[in-house]
Amino acid sequence: MLSSISRTLLRSAASARTIARPATVTSAVRGYRGDSGEAEQTLSAEEEALLKIAKPKADKIVQQHISLPENDENALETRRKRLIYRSKQRGWLEVDLLLGTWASEHVPTLNDNELDQFEEFVNMETI
Repeated sequence: MLSSISRTLLRSAASARTIARPATVTSAVRGYRGDSGEAEQTLSAEEEALLKIAKPKADKIVQQHISLPENDENALETRRKRLIYRSKQRGWLEVDLLLGTWASEHVPTLNDNELDQFEEFVNMETI
């Protein structure tokens, strides 16, 4: 009886060793360099040609996005409302809550110079 138990244990141990044997792992080379800004950015000739076409269009869209209508009789009020809205729609919940709350309370009382400074700040990218 003892020998049959020993044989069963040995068989199960042997089968466990074959199951637990690691599979052959091959390493893959990844080309991702991350967003650290340390990597050199090289563009192919095709990408350079596309960039020359796209960059002016993108700059025009950005200018249309951040400029105010020129023929608006309530330009200052429109500007303030726009800055408050953009302060609440940054893309990060925490920033939206903090900056949006501050803008709602303080933007209506800012003068032109302070509005220029705040608008420059709002136009910055959130990383």
